Amino acid sequence: MNRWIVVAVLVLSAAGCGKSSSSSSPPTTRLAAPADTVGPDTTGTSVAGPASVPPDSSAPPSSIAPTGGLDACTMVNAGTLGLAVGDAMTNPVGHSNPSGPFASTTCTFTGNPGSLTVTVFTSAPDFATVVQAGAGSYANPATPINGVGSQAALYYGTGDPSASATLIAQQGSRLVTVELLRPGLTEGDAQTFTGGAAKLFLAA
Repeated sequence: MNRWIVVAVLVLSAAGCGKSSSSSSPPTTRLAAPADTVGPDTTGTSVAGPASVPPDSSAPPSSIAPTGGLDACTMVNAGTLGLAVGDAMTNPVGHSNPSGPFASTTCTFTGNPGSLTVTVFTSAPDFATVVQAGAGSYANPATPINGVGSQAALYYGTGDPSASATLIAQQGSRLVTVELLRPGLTEGDAQTFTGGAAKLFLAA
């Protein structure tokens, strides 16, 4: 099944209901573009994948109007991003949530093999809430990561055919999530690659 990527809508749902998100109330839809198909988590935990959100009918998916003046598909040069994640990044497909307190822009890049999906929140939700919401998608808890933004946490899980890692990082008012799907991805490489990508988007 498809892999969980971002938790933007879960945070929105929680904000609308006036109470915090929890891993017991999974989102019904997600903003992120579809990622590669991921088989069952070999750790024994099933993972939820993102639902596809129809793009703005007035523009092709890769050129949707940016959110808050930003477009995740064009914020970072694809060549620079590829160097950070150790793989060429091609065929960017973007989606955006242009308004509201949790405005965001998302882009999925195709790797060889695998994929990278980045969501940039232009009005940052609570970091702890986003990290907590990811707990239901991974068997292992998030690991705090130093050196990426002011605070960051990494989820990592193995699967068939691809391992998956999701990094949540915040710097000032900007929060980003980076999900990398790749066969044979180790936890060490996951931290290096997602951290490198997150730094680029936090600084862009």
